[in-house]
Amino acid sequence: MLCGLNYWLATRSLAATLREDLRRDANWIVMKINYALSERETGLVTLARTFEVREYLKRHPGPIAEVKIDPRNRLSIERETSPANELPPELRASLTTFLMENRQRYESIAAINSSETPLFRATFASSAPVEAAASQVIIQTRNLPHNSLGFDSIGGDSRFVSARNETPLRALSERRSSAPALRYTVPVFDSGGQYVIGALVANLRLDQVFKEQASDVVGALNGAPTGMQTSRLVIVLHQSGLIYYHSNSALSYQPVANAIPEFKTVAAAMAAGETGARFYDGADGDRRLASYRPLDQNELALAVVTDHTRELTAVREELLRNLLAALVIALLPALLLTLIAQRRSGRSLERLTQGAKAIARGQLDQQLVVSSAENQPLADSMNVITARLREQLAREAESRQFDSFLRLSAMLTHDLKNTITALSLGVSNMERNFARADFRADAMDSLKDVTAKLQKLVSKLSEPVNTMSGEHQLPRATDLAPLIQRVLNSLTPTSTHHEIKLQLPDRLIAVVEPDRMEKVVENLVINALEAMGAKQGVLTITGGSAGARQVFFSVGDTGPGMSKAFQERRLFHPFATTKRSGVGLGLYTCREVVRAHGGSIDVTSEPEVGTTFRVVLPSVHPGE
Repeated sequence: MLCGLNYWLATRSLAATLREDLRRDANWIVMKINYALSERETGLVTLARTFEVREYLKRHPGPIAEVKIDPRNRLSIERETSPANELPPELRASLTTFLMENRQRYESIAAINSSETPLFRATFASSAPVEAAASQVIIQTRNLPHNSLGFDSIGGDSRFVSARNETPLRALSERRSSAPALRYTVPVFDSGGQYVIGALVANLRLDQVFKEQASDVVGALNGAPTGMQTSRLVIVLHQSGLIYYHSNSALSYQPVANAIPEFKTVAAAMAAGETGARFYDGADGDRRLASYRPLDQNELALAVVTDHTRELTAVREELLRNLLAALVIALLPALLLTLIAQRRSGRSLERLTQGAKAIARGQLDQQLVVSSAENQPLADSMNVITARLREQLAREAESRQFDSFLRLSAMLTHDLKNTITALSLGVSNMERNFARADFRADAMDSLKDVTAKLQKLVSKLSEPVNTMSGEHQLPRATDLAPLIQRVLNSLTPTSTHHEIKLQLPDRLIAVVEPDRMEKVVENLVINALEAMGAKQGVLTITGGSAGARQVFFSVGDTGPGMSKAFQERRLFHPFATTKRSGVGLGLYTCREVVRAHGGSIDVTSEPEVGTTFRVVLPSVHPGE
C-alpha cells in the first residue's frame, strides 16, 4: 500500500518537477548565450578602438561626389570608392588576425564611413576549410554590395551615426540557405571620442553560438542536480516560424510547420513572446513537455524539450523495482522465520524474534547474533537491512541540516543587506555634512546601531542551533513611536532629498518583541526609499488606533508602485522581488513576524502612484 501511494504521488509530482527542471535549464542556456554574445561584442568594440581602424576611417570620411551632366542633360552623381591599395598593411593584418581567431564565429567584417558608404569587407573564401591559412582571408575594397536587407551586403544600422557610445547595434540579417546571422553595427569614434567617423559591420553566425552553448550546457549538466539529460532537445525559433537551431541539425533552417508540425502550438506561444511550459504529442506518440522563453534578441525564442512519456516510464520501472524489493524484503524473512519455527524452536529463534521486533520499534543499533546455523542467514540479512537503514537515515539527517543552513544563509543575507543599506545611506552623506556637529552625533549613533546589528548577526552565525530554532523573546508592551523614530533617524539623515512626513501619536503601544518589530519597520522603510531611488519622493509614516485592542502604523512612498498581477501572485512570497539585486525575503519575513505577533499586514499600491504598507498589531488597552 505504501509503495502504491508513493507511485501515485510520484506520477502527480513528475510533471511539476520536470517543468521546474526545464525552466532552470532554459534560463541557464539563455544566460550562456547572452554571455557569449557579450564576449563577441566586447571583441568587436576592441577592434573598433584600434589605431588602424580609426586612422583608416578618418582618412575616408565620406564619398567623393562629382556632379556631371549626361547627354540627356540630366544631373547624375558618381561616388568614388576607396581603391584597394589604400588599405594599410597594419589594418589588413589586424582584420586577418581577428577573422582567423574567430574562424567559426563570423561570416565577415566590413567598414562603412559616416555617410554609410562601404569602404572594405573582409571574409573567407567560400571553399576555405576550418583550418584555412591566413591567405584564405579575402579583403575587398571595390564593387562592394550596399543593400542593408541582403545577407551578403555591407549595409549597417543607420542609427550608428547618432550613437553616444560604442555599444554595438544588433539586427538579424536576411537568412541564407545555410545559416542565420546576427548583424552587429559598431560605431567608431574619433580618438577624442567626440563624434562618429564610421562603423564596423560584422555578421555573427548565430547557429554556431547556439550549438556551442547548448552543447556545453548539456555536457556540463549530465548527472547534475538540474537533471538535464542528453536526450533533451534545444530549439531556437524565429517569430516567423523558422527553426534557427535544433539539436537535430537535419531539422534546422526549416519552417516548423514542415519539420515538426506537432510542435505548432508551442511554436505559436514562442512567436508571441510568451514564457511558460506546455505538453504536446510527438510524432512517435510520446507525450513531450517543452519549457520556452524569449531570447534578448526579441525575434527569437528558445525551448528545452523532454520526453515526458520516457521520464514517466523510468519512474514506473523504478517504483516497480522498489515494490518488488519491498515485497521480497518483507516476505523472505517471514518465510524463513516460519520454516525455522516449524522445524526448530529454542532460544535462537526467540532472540531473533525479539531482535526483529526491536528493529521494527526503531532500535536500529541492534546487532542480531544467533548460535543456530539455520538462523544465521536470516540474522545476517536483517543486520544488512539495519545497516542500510542507518545509512539512509544519516543521509536524510545531513540533507535536513543542509536545508536548514541554506534557509539560515538566506535570512542572514537579507538582514546583512538591510544593515549595509543603512550604513551606505549614512556614509553617502558624510562627505557633504561631516563638518556639522549635529550630523556627526547622528552619524555616531547610527554607526553604533549598525555595529550592534552586525554583532547580533555574528552571534547568530556563532550559535546556528539557537538561530535556526527560532527562539525569540516574549512579546511585551512596547511603544512603537520612538522605535519608528529611531529607525527613521538611522535610515533618513536630515540631508536626504526625500520629503519625510511623520504622523505618529505621542504613544503607540503594541504587544510585540521590540527587536523583531524594529526589523519589520526597517525593512518597510528601506523598501520605500529604494523604490523612490534617486528621484525625489515623499516618505509618509502614520500611526494610530485600529479599533479595540489594536493599533496600526503605515509606511508609504511615491515610487513606481506594483502591478496587480505581482500583488496577487508573488507579493509576500519568499524570493519574490521587483529589485534587480534583491533577495526576496524582506516582505515574506515581515508578514511572518507580524502574523507571529497576532497581527496583519496589507498593501495598497498603484503603478506610477506609490505603495503603502499598513501593519495592524495587538495592543494592551482598547484603542491603544
